[in-house]
Amino acid sequence: MTTQLTTTTTDSDVDTAISGSSIVAGTVTAGQGQTTRAVNPATGETLEPEYTLLTEEQVSTAISVAHEAFASYRTTAPEIRASFLESIAANIESDAQRIVDRAGRETGLPAGRLNGEITRTANQLRLFASVVRLGDAHGVRIDPALPDRSPLPRPDIRQRKVPLGPVAVFGASNFPLAFSTAGGDTASALAAGCPVIVKAHNAHPGTNELVGAAITRAVRDSGLHPGVFSLVYGAGAEVGQQLAADHRITAVGFTGSRTAGLALSATAAARPTPIPVYAEMSSINPVFVLPGAIADDVAEVAQGFFGAVTGSSGQLCTSPGILFVPNGVRGDALTARIAEDFAAAKGQTMLTPSIATAWQRGVDQLSVQPGVSTLAQGSDGETLNAPGPRVFTTSIRDFASNRDLQNEIFGSAALVVRYDSTDELEPVVAELEGQLTATLQMDERDTGAAEPLVRALELAVGRIIVNGWPTGVDVGHAMIHGGPFPATSAPQTTSVGATAIDRFLRPVAYQNIPEPILPPVLQEANPWAVARVVDGRYTTAQDGGSEATAAATSAESFADSVRRRLDALGFDLPEANPASYSYKTVTVAGELAFVSGQIAKQNGKVPVQGVVGEDLSVDDGIAAAQLCAVNLIAQLESNLGLDNIETIAKLNVYVASPAAFSKHPIVAEGASKLLVDALGDAGRHARTALGVPRLPANSPVEIEAVIKLKSPGENRPS
Repeated sequence: MTTQLTTTTTDSDVDTAISGSSIVAGTVTAGQGQTTRAVNPATGETLEPEYTLLTEEQVSTAISVAHEAFASYRTTAPEIRASFLESIAANIESDAQRIVDRAGRETGLPAGRLNGEITRTANQLRLFASVVRLGDAHGVRIDPALPDRSPLPRPDIRQRKVPLGPVAVFGASNFPLAFSTAGGDTASALAAGCPVIVKAHNAHPGTNELVGAAITRAVRDSGLHPGVFSLVYGAGAEVGQQLAADHRITAVGFTGSRTAGLALSATAAARPTPIPVYAEMSSINPVFVLPGAIADDVAEVAQGFFGAVTGSSGQLCTSPGILFVPNGVRGDALTARIAEDFAAAKGQTMLTPSIATAWQRGVDQLSVQPGVSTLAQGSDGETLNAPGPRVFTTSIRDFASNRDLQNEIFGSAALVVRYDSTDELEPVVAELEGQLTATLQMDERDTGAAEPLVRALELAVGRIIVNGWPTGVDVGHAMIHGGPFPATSAPQTTSVGATAIDRFLRPVAYQNIPEPILPPVLQEANPWAVARVVDGRYTTAQDGGSEATAAATSAESFADSVRRRLDALGFDLPEANPASYSYKTVTVAGELAFVSGQIAKQNGKVPVQGVVGEDLSVDDGIAAAQLCAVNLIAQLESNLGLDNIETIAKLNVYVASPAAFSKHPIVAEGASKLLVDALGDAGRHARTALGVPRLPANSPVEIEAVIKLKSPGENRPS
């Protein structure tokens, strides 16, 4: 049966202007319910167009077509699904300027931050494309039959994971791109083989529609059932409850408040057949400053803390809300420097008026708690909804005795907790609510105190950071963005990183199933070439472990292995950028090659432009450094041949940054880590990281390198 849609426009309109309507199974669909408009939080301006909200019946139609699409979509071959994800990424990048312009008006976020989100969103989609191609998410395990086993024969048992079915995803307010319509929940569910219905966030509807159109075009161009993706606008709680309650929805991905997350979880649990709700909710992300970290200097820790609390107006799920600082002269100096930084700060526009109101309410409640005093208060910003950052202080005894001091304040506010001895910290950790992150600022003198603290923290948080800051959530294979309740509703999972796909899969065992009716990943020939565990042995061989395939794998060239590693990291090896002026991109002198500066270009342009620490975050700088490293590898392959690279002898990294900026090594590490991940030992290098006022094409980062060659001589022939 084909579900009928009520529409006012045609499918082709998905390619053009913002319509103010939902997109249901490839069709622009006007709502028959209430209406809403976005508001620019910086100016109070009401934005056009008016968005029509779907009725309950219309939302049910979207669920129906997703249910219809599941049968065909869950059986798509890996290459089709991976190419589909890459097509979404390319569509978003091609429409980046329109998306960023609209998102800036709807959220008040600066263009640099939003361009960084574009890059992160696209790379996240490409990461899941590589996960699909690799195939280990299928979780294939094969125990071949042992008919002669004693005392009982073993049957042939084969296990794989299958997709759950249609997934409802709720867009986040604080990341209008990376955690929204095409964010991690959507990307991982689509990678798993699940159709997705996104409940658009009503605070940035135009951004949602532009990204939703990009996904819809990819669905169409990939030849998939149109019900694979729908974007619905509805009245907040009502449409959310409907999606969570509908028997055809098999899982929910959510990022938002604890109240809303628990409401969705309660509805899903009350169904005749309960379903999982993967809700990321609240976290105060404590930071523990151990004495050694500030024995010599307090400026670096103070600056890092201030940036992590106030960046993006503190509206990050990993923004630190608690800082534990030792008492004494050095702790006093750190606290004074923090107070100075906060007092000099101006507020930044918050995402919505209601978020700004909630921030004020949280600050007011914290300010009247026993034992809490104001350390410093910044001034309000020049726009609407831009309250001045606040920092408070209390003792560890008052903190331990008052659970209200653990309440999250979403925005630029934090509490400095003073302690006498590191022995006081472990008992406090035991009483903390579940957290997304915890951070230690330390040096080698603190190792004895840090070891038991780490052992305690791993039971309470999803990610532990040393000498960094939690606001950088790298999208890769090892990342965990999750944690015990109330940080999330499912502490055994992550919403960021390759294993986020596991949330939307479940295992099935096939016992003594005839070969012709086995799924492809379980067949002896392994036609999809997925990684498998056969009789307890892990293999990536295309036929499950034959000598021929193993030999082919071992014969892989270094250049091919670099391409494979880059693909696993979410990057394609691009064409080398040509020289812009009268110089060579690479020159060779004996066994050394000198590579000219590589800026953060992607598809011929610099997607994220500006100065790190001024209009761009450290995370934006790291992402730019990664692009520079990919472009460096392209130059090596084009001019020298990757198989002729012995090692990167020296890397110079230039970071566009203000004079007071000191995080150049952290930004540079984005390039260094990618080079090591892609090139292995050949990518390890000596390095210098320098700050400069500006770089060519307004790139945030530029890198240059000296290469040692295996075979000295001229450039590779073109």
